[in-house]
Order: sequence, then C-alpha cells, then structure tokens
Amino acid sequence: MRISLVLIFVVFWIVGCGNEDHSPPAFPEIKNPLNNVDVLQVTLEEAVNLSDLIVTTESSLQMYRTSDGSLFSGWVKKNYDTGKVGFLFHCQNGRQDGLHTSWFENGKKMVERTWRDGLRDGPFKTWSHAGTLESRGYNKENQRSGLFEEFYANGKKKSEVTYTAGKIETFTRWKPDGTKCPHTSIQGGTGVVVHYGVDGTIDSNESFYQGEIDYGIAHELNETIVIESNTNNESTENNSSSALTLGTE
Repeated sequence: MRISLVLIFVVFWIVGCGNEDHSPPAFPEIKNPLNNVDVLQVTLEEAVNLSDLIVTTESSLQMYRTSDGSLFSGWVKKNYDTGKVGFLFHCQNGRQDGLHTSWFENGKKMVERTWRDGLRDGPFKTWSHAGTLESRGYNKENQRSGLFEEFYANGKKKSEVTYTAGKIETFTRWKPDGTKCPHTSIQGGTGVVVHYGVDGTIDSNESFYQGEIDYGIAHELNETIVIESNTNNESTENNSSSALTLGTE
C-alpha cells in the first residue's frame, strides 16, 4: 500500500505541475488523492505530527527537520484537539513541496493548494465552513498569477481579478445580489475597489496605483486558513503552514 500511495502522488505531481513553462490555465484542477477515504487514512497513519519536527526559518523559507537535525521528507499533519485532521502537507528535503490540504473541524475541506520547493506554486481553492467555494486562483513562486475569483456565500461571484507577479492588473466587483458594481474598476493596476456588506450597502473602498494599494484599508483576497489548535488563521502572505497564530480572520 505504501508503494501504491507513493506512485499515486508522483503521478499527481507530474500531471499537476508539468507545465511550469507555460502561462497557468484560468483554474487548473488539483487532482487530490486525499479525496479517497482509504488513501487519506493511509496518509494520516504515515504522516508525522508537526509538533515532532523542528521548524526553522532559513532564507525566508520554513524548513522542517527531524529531532537529529536531518531534513524531513514525507507527510506532516496537525489535528484539532478533538482528534480530527486539521491539515496535511508534503515535504521534500525539508521544504513544503507538493500537495497541501486543510479541513474545518466539521470535516469540510478548507484549502487545497500546491507548493514547490518551499513556495506556494500552482492552483489553489478555498471553501467556507459551510462547504461553499470562496475563492480559486493560481500562485507562481509565492505570488498570485493570472485569474483569481471570489464568491459570496450565496454562490454569486464577488470578484474577478487578474494578477501579474503578485500585483493586481484588473479588478471587477459584483454586489451580493449579483449586479455589477458600477464604482469598482481597475485597469493597468490603477483604479478603485468598493467593498460591500452582506446587506448590499457599501462597507469601504480603496484605491490602487500600479497594482498596489494607494489609499484605504486593504481587504485580504483570501487563500485562507490553517489551524492552530482548534482555531483557524493563516496569513495569505505567510509562506509557511507551521507559523500559525491563534485567532480568527
């Protein structure tokens, strides 16, 4: 079973990451073997608890080592206090490399994404606690790249954003009722974004210049969340899954 499991993930990684020299497709699918209950169970049995590893920061990257200082290769897990799985990610030579999956305590999937050599690289998806899709997009060398979408809890599209090397190029916003926001417009990295509350009223706004925020309070375009104990929080800019902080977003 161990050999079969390794082969499954090798095939996944070849299929999922073989086109690194090309522009990413809009929403490349992550073929996640952990969706299979049997594969998930075997992986959990083989995985090492995060607390059993030594985690250090080297050249701005998180490194994972065994108690004797050796670079760790294999699966890493962290559970909620209830014993339910919180996240699983794969390491190669001490760096995150491959699939990362996290779950809410109710068992619903929270995040799927891929890493390469310690950096977010490849497609990602995030879901709400209720199991609805919240966002999807693509990272390249730890920066947003290409098309990114956000959705309201009712399933209607919230945002459509294009990125180049982590900077916003275009931004379109919809209201919670599905109508297009007449005020939000970014072209060439410059423009205004309006944020709405769940009741459809304007909550705040911000302006961007050359792809970066110029005025206002930046709203995270989330690629949420990982676990510390039984509470969820992960900065979208943090390139680690172990530097976790108690609290909620």
